[in-house]
Amino acid sequence: MSKKMDRILTVLAGIAIIAAVAVSVMSVLPQIETNANWDGTYAEAFASGSGTESSPYVISTEPQLAYFLQELESGVTYSGQYISLSDDLDMTGNTWTSTSGSFAGTLDGGFHTILTDCRFIYQVASEGTIKNLTVSANQTLNVSIFCAVNNGLILNSRAEGAITTSSSVGHFCTNNYGTMKNCASVGSIYGTGDFAGYSHQSVGMIYGSSASTVMDNCYSAIKFTRYYAGAGSYYCPFSESHLGTITNCYYDSSIGAVNGVMYANHDTALTTEEMQSSDFAGTLTLNNILNQIDSSVSFTCSEGEYPTLTGSSWAESGTSGNITWYLDNDGSLYLTGSGAMSAYTSSSKAPWYAYSSSIKHVYMSDDITIIGAYAFYGLNYVESIKCSSEITSIGSYAFYNCSSLQEFEIPETITSIPTYAFGKCTSLTSMYFSENITSIGSYAFSGCTGITEMTFDGSYPSFGTSAFAGITATINYPVADQYVWSSKTLSATSFGGAELTWVGYHKTIASGVERDITWTLDDAYTLTLSGYGYMYNYSSSTYASTPWYSYRDKIVSLVIEADEDGNTVLELPAYGLNNLTALTSFTIPEGVKIIDQYCFKGCSALEEINVASSVTQIGEGAFNGCDSLEKITLPFVGAGNTTTGYNSVFGYIFGYSTSSETGTTAQRTSNATYYYYIPTTLKSVTITGDADIPYGAFYGCSNLTDITLNDSISGLGS
Repeated sequence: MSKKMDRILTVLAGIAIIAAVAVSVMSVLPQIETNANWDGTYAEAFASGSGTESSPYVISTEPQLAYFLQELESGVTYSGQYISLSDDLDMTGNTWTSTSGSFAGTLDGGFHTILTDCRFIYQVASEGTIKNLTVSANQTLNVSIFCAVNNGLILNSRAEGAITTSSSVGHFCTNNYGTMKNCASVGSIYGTGDFAGYSHQSVGMIYGSSASTVMDNCYSAIKFTRYYAGAGSYYCPFSESHLGTITNCYYDSSIGAVNGVMYANHDTALTTEEMQSSDFAGTLTLNNILNQIDSSVSFTCSEGEYPTLTGSSWAESGTSGNITWYLDNDGSLYLTGSGAMSAYTSSSKAPWYAYSSSIKHVYMSDDITIIGAYAFYGLNYVESIKCSSEITSIGSYAFYNCSSLQEFEIPETITSIPTYAFGKCTSLTSMYFSENITSIGSYAFSGCTGITEMTFDGSYPSFGTSAFAGITATINYPVADQYVWSSKTLSATSFGGAELTWVGYHKTIASGVERDITWTLDDAYTLTLSGYGYMYNYSSSTYASTPWYSYRDKIVSLVIEADEDGNTVLELPAYGLNNLTALTSFTIPEGVKIIDQYCFKGCSALEEINVASSVTQIGEGAFNGCDSLEKITLPFVGAGNTTTGYNSVFGYIFGYSTSSETGTTAQRTSNATYYYYIPTTLKSVTITGDADIPYGAFYGCSNLTDITLNDSISGLGS
């Protein structure tokens, strides 16, 4: 096939991917009601207004928007003037080319949407502002949808759609003191850097090229696809070529970056589920309030969608002691301030108690350190309360009778749960207590009839009278020697009639992910490998980099755990489980396919190994240095069922030398003699498979006293 034909097919493949991405994104973008597709005509003026803040120019039709953009192209900047949109507008079907012109006025989109096939405004500059606007674009584009430069501001705005580009761009662009706040990017970007001859390409929600750019309280939910990835190319949520001021920015890690991270590294990765939640919308709104970005807006979230901005006249607001509070029309209560909240009483409740039937979610700023007594007393419609991880104290009755509260995470800075703190929180189902908890007050959880499980991470705290009255639950407690849980405690019945089942457990002290596999190490020093797939291989020079290596002399048990579908680790890695010197026995379960070379090298205390019949390959020296081994069960002899030569004999799995050395066993193969490091302690071998036993399989193994073979084996080599 000719190079020309190769190129054509490659381009066609790229076009197919672009089309697929566009269809995928269009399926999730909102459908809006507009006047009509733009017919390509231009109005001669705005609908109304004089361009002042009190009487802005009004754009209500597509031809009027076209007129405005044409004016920008001709050099009119609208400096100091005001423009507003009164409708959603659909500019698809015809295109304009925005190649020049700077907007220096204020454009208020009124939370309307513009549909377009091309770029919106060339640049917002000279202290111009675009706010409260969504632009939905599906296009091939080498420039950004929004661009803020030279003190330009993009506020409360959203760019969405499927963008194809051969340049370094984003849905948004900032430069030279350009600022973005309360902005979002949803959709996809398809990078085709080589089409334009670029040696590299950087694309993302934002592409910035100045250290003076500013981003605050923004999020990216972009799916990245690339045709080309030259050296230095980045396809990532935030792609900045210089460090700007970037705070409270988030991205959807579930759809993820192709490669690269934001240069400033100040973004927070969340899952799609986390970002499409009322909690995330509440976080964005709280940031907006705390950073004093725009108190006239708030974020809301519908099920299965990313948060959107709406104009928000607060339903109620006020101050109480150190706290300023806001209640929006969707039932979210925001508390800001610093230090201690006021302590309230049953007769002098918190001011927001008057709106208890409206409050569903509570969000507290990080600077609040003490939750006052009776702070949320009787908010029986509240479902979630999010507080700072720095809270140091909770007052009595703080959450009493929050009967719809489904979960509350007690910060690790808390040491004591006071009297009646969570009484009658009947929708709570579980509670976790950190190792810092030293006391739980009388009736603290009385009447929490929904709780079925409680977990303690530390030693036995003191319990007040009837702390768990009315609860039927399992209590999990750590059993390692350093934690104090007396037998008297475990048999205690003085919890106000609570029916408690006490279950000891081992705490996880380390964990991580090795390629496809999750690993955990508990305080009994059991190493567990769970999941389906492969792990990273190591070598004789890198085995000390295995994440559990620092615990190698403490690990006493190794467990390979299947996932919910019964699938397990496929390959135990080369040099991956070296020098586990406290491990005495181990079973490799069904599902494992490969034990790579020198995997268990130096596991000198191993006395027994059982290898499942699912294993089809064992690497050279997999059990080298297992010098205490007494018994081993294998599915075959040597490296596999059909091997011949030096790797077909029993000693192969222990490593070999081409010359005689102290501690080696000479084994003859069909064409040579090799010297294998078979442990002298090994007495018993069982072969469970039915493959023929090869030539010289156990030659020279004089220390073996018991060899058991499968009854179905039909051939024995010489």
